Amino acid sequence: MNSGSDIEHEAFLALWLSRFVFPISYSIVTQSVFPTEIHLARGTKIALAPAILASIYRDLSFLKEKIVALTEFDKSEVGDGGLAVTIWSQFQLIQIWERFIELRPNPNLIKIGETRFARWHKMMMIVDNVRRVLDSAKENFDWRPYAKALRNWNLPEFYAEKEM
Repeated sequence: MNSGSDIEHEAFLALWLSRFVFPISYSIVTQSVFPTEIHLARGTKIALAPAILASIYRDLSFLKEKIVALTEFDKSEVGDGGLAVTIWSQFQLIQIWERFIELRPNPNLIKIGETRFARWHKMMMIVDNVRRVLDSAKENFDWRPYAKALRNWNLPEFYAEKEM
């Protein structure tokens, strides 16, 4: 660890790409990341934002399909467990926690200089009845969570005063 070797750097890139850019499973490094990892290790500039957005939109579509499926079943058909949903894109989970108040764990306090995402570092939550939360989402949905002031975090300049 921390030897600074090329192999260690390449292994880190492969793990990072597998977990955060092309997420399929948290514990598996897939072969499909190796070509991208090699290019990055050699210093080739690659736009990764489209890949990250694609994984977020993939998970959003998957989440929407599951929500629609829940509305089509009677509670007796689905049972108390509902339908299992696993979201692999890390950023999407943060989006859900920021907006669905009843689905979020109690966030961490942000230390001075940390990003807003630090609120959710190492957070987990299990919700027994997601269907009830989604049914009442209209009343408890936060449309612009990033326009609200937080302790030790300054609002970006592009948010209007009236939104705060």
